[in-house]
Amino acid sequence: MITEYAQIAPVKYTGQIDPLAPPFRDPFRHPVQHGPHFQQKFDYETVLFDIFDDGEGGLIAISPQMGREVKRHGLCFLDAQGRALPFRHLRRWNLDMFRIETPDVTAPVPVRTDLFEQTVTPSASRLELFEGRRVLLFVNKNNHLQWIRDFVTFYVTVHGADAVCLYDNGSTEYTLDELHRALGDIAGLELLTITHWPFKWGVTDGNSDSSFCQRAFLEHARWRCLNRARSVLQCDVDELIFSDGSGGIFEKVEASTTGYVSVRGRWMAHTRAEHFEVLGPPRHHHFTRTDISGTGWCGKKWACVPGKVAERYQWMVHDVFGGMKPDPDTSGLVLRHYMGLNTGWKQANRATAAIDEQDYGEEERVVSTMRRLFDRSEPVCVEENLVEAAHLTFAAGRIRESLRAELLAELETRALTHPWLAMLTARHFEKKKEDDKAEPIYRRVLEDDPTVHEAAYFLSYIRERAGDRAEAETFIAQAVEAEPTNLRYLQRYITFLRGDKRFAEIVAAVDRALDWFPDDPAFLIEKARGMSRLNLAAEALEMLEAAGLPDAGVLNVHDRLFVAELCIQCGRWQDALENVQAVLVQTPERPWAHHVLSLALEGLGQAEAAKTAAAHAFELNPGSKVFRARLGKFGLPVPAEGT
Repeated sequence: MITEYAQIAPVKYTGQIDPLAPPFRDPFRHPVQHGPHFQQKFDYETVLFDIFDDGEGGLIAISPQMGREVKRHGLCFLDAQGRALPFRHLRRWNLDMFRIETPDVTAPVPVRTDLFEQTVTPSASRLELFEGRRVLLFVNKNNHLQWIRDFVTFYVTVHGADAVCLYDNGSTEYTLDELHRALGDIAGLELLTITHWPFKWGVTDGNSDSSFCQRAFLEHARWRCLNRARSVLQCDVDELIFSDGSGGIFEKVEASTTGYVSVRGRWMAHTRAEHFEVLGPPRHHHFTRTDISGTGWCGKKWACVPGKVAERYQWMVHDVFGGMKPDPDTSGLVLRHYMGLNTGWKQANRATAAIDEQDYGEEERVVSTMRRLFDRSEPVCVEENLVEAAHLTFAAGRIRESLRAELLAELETRALTHPWLAMLTARHFEKKKEDDKAEPIYRRVLEDDPTVHEAAYFLSYIRERAGDRAEAETFIAQAVEAEPTNLRYLQRYITFLRGDKRFAEIVAAVDRALDWFPDDPAFLIEKARGMSRLNLAAEALEMLEAAGLPDAGVLNVHDRLFVAELCIQCGRWQDALENVQAVLVQTPERPWAHHVLSLALEGLGQAEAAKTAAAHAFELNPGSKVFRARLGKFGLPVPAEGT
C-alpha cells in the first residue's frame, strides 16, 4: 500500500510582535452577534491555508473569505526577483481561491501584504497519486481509532473504495503514526494519505459566516489531490451508506449521467442492541436501530466524478454547491448517521440526547450488512470487550477512567495473554506505584512481540526510577529506532542525550523524524536546540527562518524565547527584541524573558533599559545565579544570597 503524510504551506499573521497591531481578518458579523467563545473559535490568523502546485503549470492558494482584506491590506505573490506574479481571484462560499501564474511551481513564493511578508515553498501536487482511484474523503479529530478503522473497512469492503484521503484537524488523543497504523493493513486499501490540517474549526452556531476550516479542506483536497480521481465520496466517520445489493456508491456515481449523486439519510439510535455489553467505546455494529418515524432525516452526503464537476461549483459538506443537480437515481442507497459515535469535537455530544424509542426499529439491510462485515451476531465475551477497551486505551495514551475498578482488579488475577490486556494490567500497577509487578509484564510483552513499542517506552521510566539509567536509555532508544516520528518517544530520548551533552546525536535523531515530516515545527525546533549547543546558532536560525517558523504564528512562548536567544547569539539584536517582546505580551512575568530582553536591549545600546530589565528578572526570581551575576555586571547592588 502507498502511504504518505502530506505537508502543507500555510501563511499566518498574528500581529503578536506589536500587541496593538490590527488583526488581518475582521469577523463579518457585528460584535453583538458574536456569542460565547467567539474570540477563541474564530480564525483571525490564517491568511492562506496552503499554496500548492495545481498540476497544470501554475499554483493555487486557498484562503478564508477575505474580499475586504484584499482591498484593505493588499495581497500579492512575488517571484524571486520581487516582481508581482499575475493571479486570478475566484470567489467561493466563505473561501477565496487564487490561481497564480508562475514559471516555476517549486520556487519559494513571497506573499506580501501591507501588514507583513512571508515566504513559503509551495506544496507538491498529489493529482497523479490519486488518478483513477475510488477515494473516501473525510476529516477527523480525536475520533476513536477503532471507529475510523471500521469506517474505512466498511467503505473498502462494501463499496469498493481503494484510496483514503484523510485530513486530521489536530488530534490530541493519538499521533499521526498511530492513526496510520490503525489503517495501514486494511485489505483492499491501496493508497492512504494523511494531511495535518492545524486550523481552528471556526464558529458553528447555525450561521456559516465565521466557519472556514471544513469548506477549505474540501476544496483543498479537490484541487490538490482529487481532480483526476475516478470518483470521490465525502462522508464523516459516523456516517455509513448501505446498499440493497444493486451497486455501491462509487459504481452508482460513475454510471450516473451527471457525475454527481446525493444520498438522503436517517439517524441511528444511540441505544445499543441488548446482546452487546460494551465496556469500552461502542462501535458502529453495536447500534442496530434506525429512525422509522418518517421525520428523523439527517443531512445528505454526496459522491462525484471530479472530472465532471465544473470549476464554478464548490465541494461543500452536504452538496456540490452552485446549482449542480445530482442524478435523480439513487435507488438502493441509504445513509445512516450514528448518534452514539461522537466525541464532541465538532458539536455537542449526541450520545445522551433524549429520543423516543418508539420511533426506532431494526432495519434488515443495516443489521445483515454489519453482521456479515464484522461477524458480531453473537454476544461479545468479556475478554474481547477488555481487548477492545485496552487497545483503544493505549491508542489514546492513557488509562481510561471509564473502565470500572472491578475490571481492573480482575485483570490482576486473570491470566490474560493478549498483549494490550497485559499492558493495561502493567499500567494499572504503575499507577499504584508497584513497579515490581509492572516491570515483568512489560518485559514479557516486549519479548513476545517486539513491535509493542509502548512496552519499551514505559520500561524506560521504570528502569530510570530504579536507578539504572543505562538500561532506561536502551529501552527508549529501541522505541525511537522503531518509531522515529513518535514525538513522545523522541522527546524522552532527547532528555537522555541532552543530559550527557550528546548534541550531535540529538540532531541525528531529529533528522530521522524530519525525513517523514520535513516541515514539522516541533522537530525543527528540537533540531535547532541541538545545533545551537554545537555552536551552530546561525545555521539553526537560518533553518527555522527558511521554514517560516518565526513568522508563521505556530511557535509557543517557550520556542519563541529560544528563537530570541538564537538571534542574540547571532548578534541580531533587533530581531531578538521583537521576539522577546512577543513572549512578554503573552507571559509578562516570565523571569527568563526579562533576562533575554536585557541582553537584547544591551546589544542595541540601550543600557538603562537593559539594566531595568535585568533588575526585574532578578526581582521575579532572586534565587537565580545568572540573574545575580547580571546585576553585578551593571554595578547594581546584589543582595546577599537567601535574602
